[in-house]
Amino acid sequence: MVTDDFELRSSVLPGVPTPRAEWLAQSKGKDTGEIEQMAVHDYGPVAVVSYAWKWQPRRDLLAVDVWVKSGDSWKLSVRYAGPAGDSTTAVPGAVLEAPVIQKKM
Repeated sequence: MVTDDFELRSSVLPGVPTPRAEWLAQSKGKDTGEIEQMAVHDYGPVAVVSYAWKWQPRRDLLAVDVWVKSGDSWKLSVRYAGPAGDSTTAVPGAVLEAPVIQKKM
């Protein structure tokens, strides 16, 4: 479900991508954790998905996935991920309290 040129971009070293083969080898057989607070932005042939990723051992990540349409299916093209939660470094301009959001049905 990933493109041939898939890469992972980590906030630790954002300029050094982890290529597809290495990411697949490191991910194989590992617990994927739980996904919460997902939002999907549909731009036709591209979808941008952001979510809180509750990963083991009790590590919270913010992840943003870019999916591209490939025929009748979707493939993951790039994943951006970094620490989330109780960080002492706030993103400039970010809302620091979660508002109540009415979900679309």
